[in-house]
Amino acid sequence: MPVVAKCPNCNGPLDKAPGGPDSKCPYCNATLLATTYMPSPAAAPGPVLGVPPGGVPYPPAAGQGWGTPAVGAPGAYPPSAPMPLPPMPVFHTRKRSSAGALVSIVISFVVFGGIGIGVYFMQRQVQQTAEQATQAATQAAEERTAQVRIGPMPLVAGEELEINLPSSMNGPGGRVVTTLTMDLPEEQAHEISLRGGAAYIQCRVKALDASDKALAKSVTDDDHAQIYAPLPKGKSSIIVDCDSYPGERSVYVLARPLPILTTGEQAAFVIEPGMESAGAAVVPAEAGHYAIALLCDDVNTSLQVLGERDALVGKADVDSSTHRAVLEADLQNVPYLIQALRSSAASQKIQVTVALTAAAPEPIPMDTDVNGVLSRWVPNVTYAFTLGAESRISVTLNSSSFDHAVELRRADGVSVASSGEESARERARVAPNLPLAAGEYRIIVTGDDYSISEGEFTLRVEAVVEPPPPPTKRRVR
Repeated sequence: MPVVAKCPNCNGPLDKAPGGPDSKCPYCNATLLATTYMPSPAAAPGPVLGVPPGGVPYPPAAGQGWGTPAVGAPGAYPPSAPMPLPPMPVFHTRKRSSAGALVSIVISFVVFGGIGIGVYFMQRQVQQTAEQATQAATQAAEERTAQVRIGPMPLVAGEELEINLPSSMNGPGGRVVTTLTMDLPEEQAHEISLRGGAAYIQCRVKALDASDKALAKSVTDDDHAQIYAPLPKGKSSIIVDCDSYPGERSVYVLARPLPILTTGEQAAFVIEPGMESAGAAVVPAEAGHYAIALLCDDVNTSLQVLGERDALVGKADVDSSTHRAVLEADLQNVPYLIQALRSSAASQKIQVTVALTAAAPEPIPMDTDVNGVLSRWVPNVTYAFTLGAESRISVTLNSSSFDHAVELRRADGVSVASSGEESARERARVAPNLPLAAGEYRIIVTGDDYSISEGEFTLRVEAVVEPPPPPTKRRVR
């Protein structure tokens, strides 16, 4: 069967094979180039094959492609021109007038300005909403933690006052602050104690004068507190500040005037249950050396003395044998605070007695009997004498009331000689073997080391006369 050459572009039948570079397809006008196997176009493809006359393309004959004339079909058809693309404004440049440009600028400004204003007001609304939410949360927190104020209520010295603290479930849940007022006819130091009715109560207390100046305050929250305040004449305030709690509870406040004692006096007071201290005020009659003594049956108690601005003067523990604590110190003619302290709260009332005794050395003449008294408030009695020249001396102590001993010291506290402890009605004596240099000396009279000694005694200091040397025998020749 003969092979018919076809145009590779439109598949139209060719009457002859292309013979050179000028050969063209009679249907699509494509340039044809003859090859070994079949003709092929030598240039870019032409327009797309169109629809033949009549609107129906030729169906392919058996073994032939589309566009091949069939038996009885019309002759060859020319290709239709491709459909032109519609013009697109984006690829076209159009000259604008100045008025149009101005209108475009104005419209752009209005549009973008409106967008900016809208964003601004939207942000402002969001910010206002956030601020309102924050304020509402802050106000709710303040309401939950707002202070509850009670009073003012009068506080009478020596009378315990009960304060009923409200529950935080029925209102604000902040701290409960109670103001107590006092009006005194004269200035006086007070011990102000606070104790809670339950262990979960946490309070602090402070004292203010009429101008709200702080006189004293506790430093920590606890179910009990104590302060020592010199309350002025006239009005003053006691502020009780307690934390919140879901349930109702009570606290008790007591303002106790401090006992005041001077030289040679004693004062008794009580450490109340739940408290850790109690105190008294002392005012020495004059500046000098003093012994401050504390008697207490509770050996877990100690003695503490504070001066101006709470300066520590000294501290001493209660002796387990004598149940006494003694502190010797040089004091001025100003008020001091004596405190009986415990390391923990007392479970019951503890009786305490304090005393202030002058402890300066008493002068003692030579070769004279001196009568003295050892009291329970001091562990010893001190005497002083002066030697004008080198001398030998002896010191004799007699007492029928207590076991006693005597010691001889130099003025700087260095021991020269001491006797052993002698029983009552026996004599204690000190007699150094060597002469003492001229100068000032001290004699210390003490009692029993394991009990409180008190009673009368007699003391004598006398010079020891050297015996004359034995006479020498002369030889007679």
